[in-house]
Amino acid sequence: MMKNLLLDLIAKKSNEHGKPLFILKGFSIATITTVYKSLQNNRKLPISGGKILITEIEKKYRDIIKKLMFSEKADFILYEEAIKISSFDLFGRKIVLIDSGIATLYNYEGDAQPFDTEKNLFNLKASSTSILDSYYSEIIAEESFTKVAHLDIVSRIYDEIGDLLEVIELFEAKQIKPKTVLIENLPEDAVWFESNGSDLSSISNEIFNGEKISKKYNIVADSEVYNDLVKRRDAERINGVLHGLGSEVNWFKTSNVTDAEVSPVVTKLFKKHWGDDKVFRNILFYDAPEVSNEVKEISQGEVVQQIINQAEIAYKNFSSKEKNPYSDVFLTAPTGAGKSLLFQVPAFYLSEKYNLVTIIISPLIALMKDQVNAIKVNRGFEKVAYINSELSLTDREEIINDTHDGKIDILYLSPELFLSYSIDYFVGERTLGLLVVDEAHLVTTWGRDFRVDYWFLGNHLNKLRKYVQEFPILTVTATAVYGGDNDMVYDTIDSLYLNNTIKYIGKVTRDNIGFDISLEEIKGQGFRKAKLLKTVAFIKEAIESGKKTLIYCPYTTHIKDIYELLDHNGKMNVCTYYGSMDADLKQDAFMKYLHNNVKVMICTKAFGMGVDIPDIELVYHHAPSGNLADYVQEIGRSARLDHINGIAKTDYSSKDLSFTKMLYGLSSIKPWELSEIMRKIYKVYEIRKSQNFLIDINQFQHIYPEDMQLDNKVKSGIMMIEKDLLQKYGFNVLIGRPKNLFAHVFARIVNAEFDPFLKEFGCYATYIKDKSVEEKGYKVVCIRLDELWTEKFSFLSFPFLKSKFFKKELFTDFPSVSPQQEIEIELHNDYDKILPIFRKYLDGIIYSFGRLHDRLFFKQDFEVGFGSYIADHSKIKDPEYQRQLTNIINKVSSIIFSVYIAGNDHGFLQRTDRTGEGNPKYRIINGSYHLTMSGMIKRFVNHFNALGVNRKKKYYLATSNTYNEGIYMMAYLLEAFELGTYIVAGGKMPVMFIRLNDPKKFKKLSESYYENSLLKNVHNRHKISMTLFTYFFNCGLDDQKRWQFIEDYFLGEDARTLIENYSKFSGHNHLDYVDGLN
Repeated sequence: MMKNLLLDLIAKKSNEHGKPLFILKGFSIATITTVYKSLQNNRKLPISGGKILITEIEKKYRDIIKKLMFSEKADFILYEEAIKISSFDLFGRKIVLIDSGIATLYNYEGDAQPFDTEKNLFNLKASSTSILDSYYSEIIAEESFTKVAHLDIVSRIYDEIGDLLEVIELFEAKQIKPKTVLIENLPEDAVWFESNGSDLSSISNEIFNGEKISKKYNIVADSEVYNDLVKRRDAERINGVLHGLGSEVNWFKTSNVTDAEVSPVVTKLFKKHWGDDKVFRNILFYDAPEVSNEVKEISQGEVVQQIINQAEIAYKNFSSKEKNPYSDVFLTAPTGAGKSLLFQVPAFYLSEKYNLVTIIISPLIALMKDQVNAIKVNRGFEKVAYINSELSLTDREEIINDTHDGKIDILYLSPELFLSYSIDYFVGERTLGLLVVDEAHLVTTWGRDFRVDYWFLGNHLNKLRKYVQEFPILTVTATAVYGGDNDMVYDTIDSLYLNNTIKYIGKVTRDNIGFDISLEEIKGQGFRKAKLLKTVAFIKEAIESGKKTLIYCPYTTHIKDIYELLDHNGKMNVCTYYGSMDADLKQDAFMKYLHNNVKVMICTKAFGMGVDIPDIELVYHHAPSGNLADYVQEIGRSARLDHINGIAKTDYSSKDLSFTKMLYGLSSIKPWELSEIMRKIYKVYEIRKSQNFLIDINQFQHIYPEDMQLDNKVKSGIMMIEKDLLQKYGFNVLIGRPKNLFAHVFARIVNAEFDPFLKEFGCYATYIKDKSVEEKGYKVVCIRLDELWTEKFSFLSFPFLKSKFFKKELFTDFPSVSPQQEIEIELHNDYDKILPIFRKYLDGIIYSFGRLHDRLFFKQDFEVGFGSYIADHSKIKDPEYQRQLTNIINKVSSIIFSVYIAGNDHGFLQRTDRTGEGNPKYRIINGSYHLTMSGMIKRFVNHFNALGVNRKKKYYLATSNTYNEGIYMMAYLLEAFELGTYIVAGGKMPVMFIRLNDPKKFKKLSESYYENSLLKNVHNRHKISMTLFTYFFNCGLDDQKRWQFIEDYFLGEDARTLIENYSKFSGHNHLDYVDGLN
């Protein structure tokens, strides 16, 4: 039937356009051969023995072009042939590209040996250059077939011939309306879509190969398919094709949770480790959170049994090569509900019955230590350990060997460490039975506590399960919003690639916590001081009342300021806790508060994860920050004992909005920053001349100068681009993976120490000849620090080893060894053409600051002046140049207002608001900006004037040197002005492994206006969250209605409906809030 549809379409388009050139994509060789015969064309297709002759196309594509140029009839070519045609305007006729529309990835039928792109990158192997890189952007090899994503040519052809190109999909996607049923009630012939048990590959293969299609299909889609853009699009494609071919298609999704009867073996195991007198507690979970807030009690034992059941199915699949679908588990339950029990009992069970390993991904070192100690001391289970960055390689290897030998069955790991090695490094030849992601809310892309390594975790786990073995994933967290505008549950499921997920969503409301929210407007300039005094007064009251109290503050500076304002008695009765505190001081503060030596804890959100203190009575917010979910989690730390009634107290002012508005995590990333990351990646690709390359995080310093979060922001940006392009195009245009333990560093050594150094460390160092360095009596070496660690310094942790190197403390017998960075600057044009443009931009900076010299100003004032100067002196009206100029302004502003702040070398700007609580103003405190920019011109002339036609210059520089910092600044500004590119290697930051699957598409995207849909979604969510949070504190609801409001929020009610529904109870004008959502 597909052949007939294609023939009819070709006949129709031939009648319309005379002699069009057809390009066919997504059709089998059998279909193509049949259709080709109908055209009665004499040209021989590059097909033989059921294979597309890729090697022949490579050799003879010029002959193909000649024949097509002089053809007098309709022709068609394979998509692979079209890729090799450099210019379609040679043909002067209509080009009709027909895509079958079956899928994004099509069966590979070429003669060249395929390689698996995904598998190579999973192992971080830079696959050797292949002829197939010129045709396919992604290659995925399954057991019985290989799938490929073709390189994009549509945009290129359209750029060449415009409306002479027509793109047609033979089948249109069709929306799916699934029916919800219990698993046991599914039709016997049901086919699973995107489940770990089986998928639709067999059906799509039948369609692709033109085989007989069934009259009826029953297809089961995991519930998350409907919340994942890529999966949903694939499902709707298949649905459209099957309907187009005349089949009846019924789609199903399974209900949330099925009952699991607790086995006597599990009960016995629980009592063995928790005590004979203990019983599984009941937890309140929402029965059907999609439709109501009705709850039901589910025993901890039932949840434990469900997790064990899924682990046993997966293990039997792996050990017997069966293909039975199993489920992952997503669970939320409040602090104190016994979440750790829910994964510890399954871990004990899998250890005792099957000798399987359980890995628990945990974000905090302190949390790992506490849980491992509790398992050993309280549960009597000794086969447990943790590995983190604090351990030396020797201690780590001992734990790893014990795990390989079966002496350790439960292993706690940080996400960074888990991502750094293959799974066999941790478990050897043993089998992984269960993987637990603790504190899973850290995956949430728009949340305050987002951690980018948790995001990379999902891709790593997906590949592990695909290429190594099957195992279920359990994710646990205290609170997560289920669906709606502020969804966290499906966001996490999507990020971690969970399959057919069983969801246990814990009850949110807490009847024993009341609210005491006072609305107080503090006018005038003294807001900050008045706010501090208000909190100090409350602390005094809390101390006098004797009630155990938590004081949450947005910033560490608030904690320190509040503490300093306390009198002697106040200071004696409080303790403080924040992220940057020394670990021993934090532990001391925690123990004092736990044992009631002090009654008041002043803290940031750092006092949160893993903290379970049951007798807290008051939670006071100096000013709320984050979002409503964060707030609920923080107040939920009170009243963990049944006899305690907790109070959530806030003295709220509209000026507190400055903390609610703070951009955090991914929401702090700007669109221009993503565009610049793309541009930088492509420039490095052009220099490296390889689709696979390593890129140092420091390469992006010009985007985030002086930013302590450089590592996280670059990793986050790359992952956002990767996921956005995957959603848009259905295949990985870009792939980026962190290599946390890769460390090639550079050092300068005085000549007298060079030979002795090589004698001792030559196995780990490579001599680099550099004339400019050697003229000063030094030599440069590249040191493979990761190898040196493994073989010479295994008694140290790797971060500590790296720190000692950069502090010049590693090679004590060779005091001249000085860390260097390799930096290479390449101009985009000849020196004499770059110089006047470089001068013009620097003059623009001088001009803009000259206008602002005698007043306070915003950063935007500088940007306007700089932009006006460049526009006036360029006299270019092209819209594309205007877009480029906007990017340049953003980059230059970011550099100037980060680097040249008072306190830094050559700083001439003073920031008037150091707290981060608003849009800061600046003043110019000296005229050194003129000297600095003029000096930049002299430096450029000195370094590049003598190079002639050579546009490159390489340096080896110590970073702690004022003169060298000037070279870095020159590099940053050349990159910001888009006049040059710098490449940095050997810095303190880790590197990223990059694969560009479709360089031409990526280049086009990096040069055009790029809008990242994920970033747009994150920003929208932040705005919605801010509006809801503001409404919550102003609405005046009673305690019962406030908790109902919170519950509806957590069950995914959209923001507009939420505000409209509760305004009738509060009498509060809601129209301003609703308008703010538009």
